[in-house]
Amino acid sequence: MTYCIASLYLRESTADPENSENEVVDRGFKAVVMIYQLTNRVPALIEQSHLERNEGRLRPFHSLPFSADSLQAWRTYWSPIFEALRSQCLNPCREIRHQALSCLQNSLLSPSLASANHQEWTAIFSEVLFPLISRLLRPEIYQIDPVGMSDTRIQAANLLCKIFLHYLVLLSEWDGMLDLWLRILDVLDRLMNSGQGDNLEEAVPESLKNILLVMADGDFIKPPVDGQPRTRMWDETVKRVDRFVPDLIGEIFPKSKEVPAVPEPPAEEAQKVENLVVEPKSERPPPPSVEEAKEVDEGVA
Repeated sequence: MTYCIASLYLRESTADPENSENEVVDRGFKAVVMIYQLTNRVPALIEQSHLERNEGRLRPFHSLPFSADSLQAWRTYWSPIFEALRSQCLNPCREIRHQALSCLQNSLLSPSLASANHQEWTAIFSEVLFPLISRLLRPEIYQIDPVGMSDTRIQAANLLCKIFLHYLVLLSEWDGMLDLWLRILDVLDRLMNSGQGDNLEEAVPESLKNILLVMADGDFIKPPVDGQPRTRMWDETVKRVDRFVPDLIGEIFPKSKEVPAVPEPPAEEAQKVENLVVEPKSERPPPPSVEEAKEVDEGVA
């Protein structure tokens, strides 16, 4: 019921030409807040629906697939809220847009959203944050409010980084952690090189630096030292980050640039080594030839 009323508020605020600007903004604010308030009721609604009650809930997080019940709970209760808030983050009205981003952040940080017992909540990236930023990068969306959309892009980039860090420990136990991290780096690359003349060129490196420092402090990512094997997480991170912030890795991990790969000896040196290898001389005389052996046999006879 609350969701329907909020949707009605949003439609009326944009469809009635007689509404004053303040009334439109007020209606939009009320609708966004009402949708956000639904997040407080989601746990009780899921409990009443008996969803997520299955034997697999207590299995280890890294081995637990999306269960039918938990996925249904996500699609029925969480996903509609996030979809509604995400759509209002693109509202032509700057005030409503910023309010929607604030409510979306609070919803994504809800303590009842994520759990180590199921994984469907990780869709907040693929179904909420990534599509939001993708829409914000469209030229037609940017042209609705060039000045305001620039700030909205920065807010969305900061939101993506904040949500990732908030759930970093849980995500580190998920098999899709590396793919998610590389996708985030690609999104930050697109934001920084959007070419719209906004402040993302300064905001993105700062946000990325903060993420890398936190990940390094928690040993989620570290350069190879003292002969330790290189990890795919490290190699892929260096490769992706160097594409759009080439000096950042060296700034955060100054010794990482000093760790060379194991070099192969040059061809000339290898040839010298081969020339030094001398076959050991045998002290025994060589065996007699066939003719000599015959002569010996005839003499004996």
